Amino acid sequence: MKEFKAGGQDRNEEARTEGEVMEKFGVCHTTLYNWDKSGVLVPVKVGRKIHYRLGDVQALLERRGIK
Repeated sequence: MKEFKAGGQDRNEEARTEGEVMEKFGVCHTTLYNWDKSGVLVPVKVGRKIHYRLGDVQALLERRGIK
C-alpha cells in the first residue's frame, strides 16, 4: 500500500500495486493494459512503477460484484 500525490494535487491517496490488482481481480498484465486503454481502470505512474488508486479499484470491484 502506497501513498502518492495524484494529478499534481497535494492530496495523499492510497494505492495498490499492479500485482495486488492482478491478484484481486484474477487477471494478467494484458488485461490491465486493455483496461487502461479502454478507460476501465486507469493506472498512475509513480516513478517507473505502476499503481492504481484504491478508490478506482474499489469502484470497479463493486461494479463487477467482487468482494
